[in-house]
Amino acid sequence: RSDAGSASEAAPPPAPRPLPDVGTFFEAEDVGLQMFKAGDYENAMRMFEKSMSLPGSGRDFNRARSGGGGTSAVGGAPNPGGGLFEQVFASKEEVQCAKYNMACCQTAMGNTQRGLELLEEVLDSGFTDFDTIRKDSTLSKLGAAQLDQLIEKYKPEGLFGFLGGSSKPAKAAESSKPMELPKITFKGLPNPFAKQDS
Repeated sequence: RSDAGSASEAAPPPAPRPLPDVGTFFEAEDVGLQMFKAGDYENAMRMFEKSMSLPGSGRDFNRARSGGGGTSAVGGAPNPGGGLFEQVFASKEEVQCAKYNMACCQTAMGNTQRGLELLEEVLDSGFTDFDTIRKDSTLSKLGAAQLDQLIEKYKPEGLFGFLGGSSKPAKAAESSKPMELPKITFKGLPNPFAKQDS
């Protein structure tokens, strides 16, 4: 028996190559798109994942608490002694874009179930460009029936969907009781619709 091991033993998979050094969402997105175009779907996927944790166009401000107590969201109690700090992060739309691209990567690698899951996350976060999904040559590999089923789940219905309301049916709409508008009155103002005595 040899101590060197047998040739039939599987070698550990090679470590993934290091990703290029990027500092912003936009740089990571560009590199990821280049990798995708070159057919390097696995590293493109890693780059799109990384892009979500990098600075993008999202902005928020925090102020330092006096006395070294950390930071608080703007809108808290006034703090004349604290400094204001800007946080920069990937916006909601940028995260949607990254996850959409990740869905394409997974689909291109043959991982259709994971591609569908990522696409559903994109739709669940408010993405509504259904024509782009239907026309995407990579996502078409998921199958028209599955794409249509997923899109129909999130497609807005009626006036409230059009105005940006939830695309999912509201609990009140499922009730058999008709919806009523709240009664609003303004005390001290004359009602212009009240009948006038002549």
